[in-house]
Amino acid sequence: MRSATRNGPRRRPPATIVLRTETERQFQERVKKLARFWGWCGFHISFSQGAVTGVHLLGLGDDHYDSNGFPDWIFVRDRILYRELKAKGRYETPEQRRWRAKLIAAGADYDVWRPGDEDKVVAAFSGVT
Repeated sequence: MRSATRNGPRRRPPATIVLRTETERQFQERVKKLARFWGWCGFHISFSQGAVTGVHLLGLGDDHYDSNGFPDWIFVRDRILYRELKAKGRYETPEQRRWRAKLIAAGADYDVWRPGDEDKVVAAFSGVT
């Protein structure tokens, strides 16, 4: 008999094969399937600098958008997850690190997920840590 969680019977995520050469887009598709499986809603920002125009850094007198570097995904269910998805060998930009620091300082649940992080992804979506 399966053990129950607060959200009903424990379910197993769909089986996946992780390819060493998985692209960020392929990884994103896999994360989306896992999010749906565990009942999460997601909001994707594909190009943060152009996604929210007109929001400028205050007091710096430049034309950089404050939205530049905002996390790729916001997932919502019983809590809010801010996630940056990165393919193997890709790293956060300085703007992404700035957003990470601000979100964590504000108490947000922020993380960077990579193709090898399947256990971390499933733990976050399933609520099992």
